[in-house]
Amino acid sequence: MPFLSANGLEIPVAADTMAESIREIGQTVQAFSGTLVRSRQTVKRDIDLELPFIEPVLSGQWERWLRGEGEAWNFVNLYGSKGTAPESGYSGTIDAGNGVSGAALLVSSGSHAYRIAPSGSSWTFAIWYSNNATPGTGYSHYVVTSAGKKWLNGVRDDAAVTTWAAVSSGILTLTGGSNRRFDNLFAFPATPDDSWPPDWYGSAGAGLVAAGTARPPFLTLTGDAILETTRTALGEVSTTSVAIAQGGTRRRLTASLRQT
Repeated sequence: MPFLSANGLEIPVAADTMAESIREIGQTVQAFSGTLVRSRQTVKRDIDLELPFIEPVLSGQWERWLRGEGEAWNFVNLYGSKGTAPESGYSGTIDAGNGVSGAALLVSSGSHAYRIAPSGSSWTFAIWYSNNATPGTGYSHYVVTSAGKKWLNGVRDDAAVTTWAAVSSGILTLTGGSNRRFDNLFAFPATPDDSWPPDWYGSAGAGLVAAGTARPPFLTLTGDAILETTRTALGEVSTTSVAIAQGGTRRRLTASLRQT
């Protein structure tokens, strides 16, 4: 098992830099007798860590990931994990039981659009798509980036046909049609490292992004470092150290992951 992962990606934690602190939720008051009385509702575990010095592009990708940038739509309704609704003029309905693994999905007979990145920004989206006449079947998982890179079911395939989707000025438009179904849309306002999309898909589509359980801004923490196996946190990146190395610069992030 990885040492520490956030939303399915193993964090490259620098050696001897991770510390876990205890945050007690409740209060301690003094009774009339002078006795201290503690009212503890729960205990939260917060992590502080550093990443090793890495090249600037990868550092920027990790900074955005740990901050919980991006958004996810699992189509239980039309709203994303941060509340983003479809653009006006959308055409689409929710089918409660014919999505991936029997979950809800989007059925779109016309165009259906979401803002996935600021205008002019790089972008990436991941989504399940089916054009099979039999509901609940024929899904394939696609990852598409603004750099023209694509992954099909976790495998790099820049020639994969994705004419049913287009991004313009940061708005993703899903072109509907007969039998066109979409599920577990995930958007990231940057291009990821090439090693990330296979992890997003995971084994047989069980990766957190593909499964629809990665829900920015929240981070699902897993790994040997997590005492209770799984933990939900909000991430912050507080500082970036910069050094000259290997003929260029390298950057080192300091981050905190606060349990929710």
